[in-house]
Amino acid sequence: MRPVIGLLRRFNTNLHLRDKLFIMFLLVAIIPTTFIILYSYQSIKSELTAQTYNNMNHTLNQLSKNMDNKLNSYSQISSLFYLDIRLRDYITHQYDNHSMVYDAHHYINTTIASMLALHTGLENITIYTANETLPSDGLYVKHLEQMDPEFQLEATTPLGYPIYGPVHLSAKGNNVITLARSLTYLSLNFPYGILTIDIKEQDLYELMEEENNNRDIYIVDEKWNILITKDKERIGANLFQIAQPPDAAPPVSASYDSMVDGQKVLVMHNALMNGWHTVAIIPYHDFLNNAQNATARLFMISAVSIVAAIILIYMTSKLFTKRIENLLGFIRKMERENFDLEIKPMGHDEVGQLAFAFKKMAYRIRELIYDVYKKEIEQKEAELNTLQAQINPHFLYNTLGAISSLALKHQDLQMHDLVTHLAKFYRVSLNKGKKVISVGQEIELTRHYIHILEMRFKDMFQIYYQLDESLFKYQTIKLILQPFIENCINHAVWNTEAALNIIIRITSQDDNILLEVIDDGIGMNQKQIVDALQKADSNGGYGSKNVNDRLKLAFGEEYGVEIFSRPGIGTHIKLTIPKRMHIS
Repeated sequence: MRPVIGLLRRFNTNLHLRDKLFIMFLLVAIIPTTFIILYSYQSIKSELTAQTYNNMNHTLNQLSKNMDNKLNSYSQISSLFYLDIRLRDYITHQYDNHSMVYDAHHYINTTIASMLALHTGLENITIYTANETLPSDGLYVKHLEQMDPEFQLEATTPLGYPIYGPVHLSAKGNNVITLARSLTYLSLNFPYGILTIDIKEQDLYELMEEENNNRDIYIVDEKWNILITKDKERIGANLFQIAQPPDAAPPVSASYDSMVDGQKVLVMHNALMNGWHTVAIIPYHDFLNNAQNATARLFMISAVSIVAAIILIYMTSKLFTKRIENLLGFIRKMERENFDLEIKPMGHDEVGQLAFAFKKMAYRIRELIYDVYKKEIEQKEAELNTLQAQINPHFLYNTLGAISSLALKHQDLQMHDLVTHLAKFYRVSLNKGKKVISVGQEIELTRHYIHILEMRFKDMFQIYYQLDESLFKYQTIKLILQPFIENCINHAVWNTEAALNIIIRITSQDDNILLEVIDDGIGMNQKQIVDALQKADSNGGYGSKNVNDRLKLAFGEEYGVEIFSRPGIGTHIKLTIPKRMHIS
């Protein structure tokens, strides 16, 4: 979330006003248009899907009804044979002469041939009998051992009810579906034969041939194996190998979505009375094509409208911001102290009123600068030059040099030494007005200051140096060690009989330089440490806070002064500065 807020903040602060207006107007034009296109497409898609579902559901219901009627007609044909008592007598009679066999075959062949002539959708009708005295003619009458054992078992289980076998090729090379029915005595339910009727698959396919436009219609058995379809190569295949249901199980609902050949399809099915199903597979692309075409046309119209809107928005934003840009140019001229502005009238709206007010303000500022500000600056510069002349370093050096020569003339060596160190101290500290010196010069300045203190506080302290002279070349701001040496002498001495020990140490730590001042004086408590870093020196010197503030200002917040101290133990001052060869 924060990166997004930061991006919006940079967008709001860095872009030109014209660009902001252009982008905002563009978003106002594009977002609603895009929403309308998406909403329209989804609405049309939903409406077409629902319409296709209802139409296909009606089609499947009608197809199922026609298929049930067709299959029922075949079942009625089987009932004619089932109820034919004369046919039953011929099949069950035990024959002992050829004359009666001839009569039986004549009746059976005539009956079956007549039925085949009336129903052209039938390939063949065969009666399988266990009566060995009735010879097989190889066409209409056959013995049970000539029948497939598994299919024979299925046919005799539901006594008297028709069943349907899988699709197979007939002797004529046609795809046929066999209806089988057990022939039984009506009163005893004892089978005396099996009737099979070979139904042409094409005869059943004609019922759904007209419905195969832009969709695939299938008739599948109770195991979802394909029986009837336009693509004959798929006959016998399992439907789920073509259109897998979502949960890889037989679908319970009347429809589901699937993928066929990488294309999303809608699969709908309806059950027949014999356990079969009518199935329709409809590609979404086909019935959503109109929605996609309508959306494409809407998109083209919207694109043309957006392009026109972009041109108008750009021209509007340019005209709107041009006067503001001109006004900004006048402001920049004023920033460069150019007050000779020729601001032409910009109208009477808010921008025009702003330009008029700015013009009056520019004239007023010019008058103030020339009448007041310039005079005050000249007066301040004169006062500053006078002050600088009073503290001219060369005047100070010459004066200290004269005092040193006079002390040497009167053989006052101590005074000569004191003045010499004081002169060197000021020469380094003033440094021609520069605030930056090398670490080596800072140590030199500190040594001169310590020599001056040694003359005043003789034998009251001992100085020990631990210096890494390879760090002397780096730059620092001046007078960062002297205030802490002064604090050691003024505040840390607590035993006049024992000398105060002070260690001045300079070491390297990664990319930083550590300057440390360590003493074994009286020490400080926590409140005194906090006060030292937060309050200015009341004596008018630099003080710890001053040094800390100057270091942070020069190098950054991660640098500065750290104080570690315990009462009665001593104080450890640590100054951290970066290793830099040049400081701006």
